[in-house]
Amino acid sequence: MQQLIVFVRHGESQANVRGILSDYKDRFPLTREGILQAKTTATELRKLRLTAIFSSPVLRARQTAGIISNELHLPITIDKRLWERRMHSLNGSKSGSGAYVFESDAKFESTASVYKRTVAFVNDQSADSIVAVAHMVQQQSLAFKSFGFNEFTGFPFRPSYASMTILVKNGRKLRIIAAGIPEINSSVLSKIPKRFIAEV
Repeated sequence: MQQLIVFVRHGESQANVRGILSDYKDRFPLTREGILQAKTTATELRKLRLTAIFSSPVLRARQTAGIISNELHLPITIDKRLWERRMHSLNGSKSGSGAYVFESDAKFESTASVYKRTVAFVNDQSADSIVAVAHMVQQQSLAFKSFGFNEFTGFPFRPSYASMTILVKNGRKLRIIAAGIPEINSSVLSKIPKRFIAEV
């Protein structure tokens, strides 16, 4: 069965503005700018025929998913496999400590581990077309695997707030249509199977 899967990064949060590494569930809500970013992405998603919304349990993702839900009139299902990268001892600390460079020191969850649970989530889906609101690392892990990067060579790929990575799934095969995009333009739409495109 062919499926459309859109991963959306949450909008800008207070943790992002303050430079804090966090996988806390109920801290650091969206900023005003983050709310606007989520609204813009929600409007873009109306170009697609989507049937389900999933979200990370983390507040900034839940808030982003709520904005998308209001626009698309679809309920939200929370899935723990979409959680932020587990920060372990670095949780709540300032970013810029070298954490993204030295993943091998196991201070926090590796991109490979996030990829494993992200793909497990994708493979469990039965709906034709879904939105999964999560974090930057989900989009990164999918891109790294698809394009042959690793946690070091793929580092420059940093999807912006409320950006989208669009995939088509055939059986167990995943194909990235677009990675880290802010809008769904005509070029992107031309690569998406027509049955997933909304009527204008």
